[in-house]
Amino acid sequence: GNSLHQRGYRLDGGLAPLKENLAAAILIRSGWPELAKKGAPLLDPMCGSGTLLIEAALIAMDQAPGLNRSHFGFFTWKQHDFDLWQEVEKEADIRAGLGRKRWQGLIYGYDVSNKALDAARKNIRRAGLDKTI
Repeated sequence: GNSLHQRGYRLDGGLAPLKENLAAAILIRSGWPELAKKGAPLLDPMCGSGTLLIEAALIAMDQAPGLNRSHFGFFTWKQHDFDLWQEVEKEADIRAGLGRKRWQGLIYGYDVSNKALDAARKNIRRAGLDKTI
């Protein structure tokens, strides 16, 4: 399967793309999960294709990384327990739904490049976050 850093929303990129897992790590290291729980806003003045914005929203809303992916390489493993996977996925869907309802914060992105902003808008829409960011 594809690399786990690929969440499935970023099909449009900029000149210096940031991998999704690196963006999430930066946000976690910066204390974003705790700030998001307190309703703190997030502003990315050089948002590029929107990776930090999207990952910030997913963290704030308790959505598991890759939840929208349709395929993982481990699906073809002989020991893969599909029933267990469905239970885990269902729990993640429930948590994400509750997180979306609970999240009241503000997430904004800006960029000097109209091309980057266009890519960010497409990626945000693909991630289902166009009402959030």
